[in-house]
Parts: sequence; C-alpha cells; structure tokens
Amino acid sequence: MRLWPGMLLAVAWGMGWTAWGCDSRKAEGPEARARATTPGAGPGSASGPASGAGASAASGAGAAPGGAAANPAMPECRPVPFEKTIDVPEASGAVWVEASFGLPAHVLVVGDSGTHGAFAIIDADSGAGLAKGRLPLDGRSSDDIEGLSRSGDVYYALTSGGYMRHFKRTAAAKFELTAPSYPLGGVTCSSPHKTNCGHDFEGLCLADPAPPGGCAGFAAAKHDAELICLARGDSGRLRPDASQVIHVAIPRALSDCAMSPPGDEQTLYAATNMFGGNALYQVGGWRDPAHAQVEHLAGAGIGFIEAVAVAPGGIVYRFSDTATQTSGMGKYSCPPPGPE
Repeated sequence: MRLWPGMLLAVAWGMGWTAWGCDSRKAEGPEARARATTPGAGPGSASGPASGAGASAASGAGAAPGGAAANPAMPECRPVPFEKTIDVPEASGAVWVEASFGLPAHVLVVGDSGTHGAFAIIDADSGAGLAKGRLPLDGRSSDDIEGLSRSGDVYYALTSGGYMRHFKRTAAAKFELTAPSYPLGGVTCSSPHKTNCGHDFEGLCLADPAPPGGCAGFAAAKHDAELICLARGDSGRLRPDASQVIHVAIPRALSDCAMSPPGDEQTLYAATNMFGGNALYQVGGWRDPAHAQVEHLAGAGIGFIEAVAVAPGGIVYRFSDTATQTSGMGKYSCPPPGPE
C-alpha cells in the first residue's frame, strides 16, 4: 500500500516519528473517507478501539461477530521495549522465525509494490537489524507482496491481486523461488500485474504444521474485510474456498493476519489498518469458519498498520507503512492464545 503524501499526518512514535495515510494507488470512495474522519476510527483516537469512540468505529456495520465491542474485561496487548523503525520501506508482510541460519529468533519483513521484493530481518528480542536482501521474484505477476507466511520449510508470498509464490530459504538472507507466480483461481484480478483490485488481498496466514484437510490457512481480503479459506492441493499449491470466510472488520480495514507458531495453540490473529482503529483480534475456532469466534484485544497499534507477526507466548509484532524508506514497528505482549 502506498500513502498519499498530501494526506500524511505526522504523529509521535515514542522518540521517533511515523505517519498515517491512505492508499495512493486507488481513489477511496466516500465511505472510506468517512471512516477515516470518524472520531475514534483513525488518528483522532490515541487508544484505538479500546476507547468508547474507537470501539464504536470497529463495531459498526460489518463488525466482527461478538468481538468488537469494548468492555472493561477485554484482554489487552501491552507494548514492550523494542526498536521503533525497521530498515525496509512499506512493510507489508511479516513472519516470526525461530533461531536458524546462524541467527537468533528473528522476524522477516517484506515490502510491497515498488520495493521489488526487498526484505529486512530483525532480532525478535530487540528489533535490531540483522540482515537485508531481496526475494527473487519472477515476472509473472506484480511485486506487490502484501502477505507473507511460512508452513514447514516453505515461505509463501501473496500479491494484492491474488497471485502466490513459494520460496525456500537457503541462507540467512537468501531465498530460492520454488513455485513461480500462480493464481488463486476465482479470486484474482483480471491481470496478474494489476494491484489493489478485486478482493484486494492484504495478508496471509498459514497453519504450521499444515492440517491434513480443511482450511490450511487464510488470505486476508481487504475489500470486504474477510479471511478467505485456503486449502492445500496435492502439489502443495494453495487454492481458495470462497464459500468459507471469516468476517473480521469494517470494509477496507483488514490489513493482515498471522498464525501463532508451532508449539503454541494454533490461534489465528487478524489486524486492521487505521480505518479500523489499528485493532488486533484473536480468531478462535478457525478450522470451522462458519463458527469461528473473533475476539477484539484492547490496545491499538500506532501509525498505519500493514503487517503483523506472532511469536510464542502471545508476543505480537506490528509494522506500519510510513511512506518513507523505513517502516514503523512495535512489539506487544498479548494474552496467550486459547485452545483451538
């Protein structure tokens, strides 16, 4: 997602700065502009949906079932000390990785359109930079990587237009393209090089290990704020099942999703951008989307949240597009995931 420079609002990010904004690659309609100026739905709400006004924005028409209304007992995510910026522009997808390739536990963060697969790797404990590089992209679809997830030894990257790539990691900062771009049949844009169209995918979250059947994970569709079920085919490629969705937030607000890592209960998290109050949700029962339960966690992120990653024990990382050469980030201690 790109941000209109003329719509940026500089806001304090601790000792540094970040920004709020909106998408520059498509003209948002009146509904989106109205949401951006709704009290509590954006930069006017320091506490996001946890406050009364923010909760009103998040729990309006199309709000997550049973999860968006604020209440004193709402479980809360609390910030913990962490670096405030990451050296990659337009952070759009992120995944936590255990200690490997000579690195301590770390987070891999990739940029979206125009960054040509640029990524940065940071220390999961402190946020210090560890490495940088670029994913080896093929030319079959755009470089607008909006979702990043890992299952087993495969890293999956999803474009906003609905095209998927698979990568295998061969070194600390080196990846091999193992499956060139292929369409998620039935939910893609008309051209593989179009961006921010159709379902306008903003995130990707896959279970690890992959379940034997049913939904292997979800693609986060921004247009209708829905998590669309992804099933795994015999070849390992993913295919959508648009008949199975989990509704999360107001339209145009869903910005990413992430699955808790192996060893934790496989809880699904979903995040919204500024239009949804930079909120974070836990999604229980995701294996049966028709009966999934969405629980709003108190405590909003700062900026324009575009990506989330989850570490063991309910540690959540949030990354914000700042329309500069670096992206904002924060680390939060959230309630441990419940049984799936």
